Amino acid sequence: MSTIEQRIPRIDDNEYGGNQAWFSRQIEQGDGCGVIAATNLFYYYRYPEGSAPSKEEYLQTARELYKHLKPLHLWNPFSSVNSYGLPFFTRTLDRIRRFLFLRGIIREVDIFRGRKRTMELFIRRSLREGDPVLFLTIGHPKRSPYNNHYVLITGIEGDKLIVSTWGQRRELSLKRLVKDAWLVRLGRLKDV
Repeated sequence: MSTIEQRIPRIDDNEYGGNQAWFSRQIEQGDGCGVIAATNLFYYYRYPEGSAPSKEEYLQTARELYKHLKPLHLWNPFSSVNSYGLPFFTRTLDRIRRFLFLRGIIREVDIFRGRKRTMELFIRRSLREGDPVLFLTIGHPKRSPYNNHYVLITGIEGDKLIVSTWGQRRELSLKRLVKDAWLVRLGRLKDV
């Protein structure tokens, strides 16, 4: 199968999207993956011609999104920062949509509601239509470093997802991500 890959903002012409480690507070670093994925989406739609922000500009937007998305801060035995991050996927994607709307970017939430075996078709269709895919896996953190973590899918090659996570471009097996997780959620913000 052919490769489909969307452009992602290169922060300071280096990083592949943002990195939650850039936040100054430990709790933001621990639960900021969804916020960073949302910030990547914002810059993807804000600058379709490919411009990229400076790290300072990117972090300012990420802080605004952090307040807008409101990660859930409660005691969590699986987290060193006592946070569940953004566990409510549909609500999170809708809040991202509203944040973009307030900044003149009109998109519509499209949540994947099919079976696991059709996830790849949803991802391919979304990428062909120009939309990166927000991807959340829920599971025991010892099974995979990607459990309880958001990534932004920016491409696919065979069964390998091309994702932005921790400021890097990584290729991950879709089958492995699904196998290691209890629950998988994905969606996009499509054109209206």
